[in-house]
Amino acid sequence: GVRPGSPADKGGLKAGDLIVEFGGEKIKNVQGYTAALYSKKPDDQVKVVVLRGDKREKVELTVTLGRRGETSQ
Repeated sequence: GVRPGSPADKGGLKAGDLIVEFGGEKIKNVQGYTAALYSKKPDDQVKVVVLRGDKREKVELTVTLGRRGETSQ
């Protein structure tokens, strides 16, 4: 899921999106995603590519990273 007000929410990610690229890194598993995420800093803008919906449409988004657990509602 995507928490309301989170950087992911503000960047346009939706529940069910499958992240396949993060900051130019191909994501193959949760370990790869974690490594890519931790290579960035808060306030970095990151290109995120997701597969969305039943047809797995490729969608490119830009997310501005926040601090861990940060939301602003």
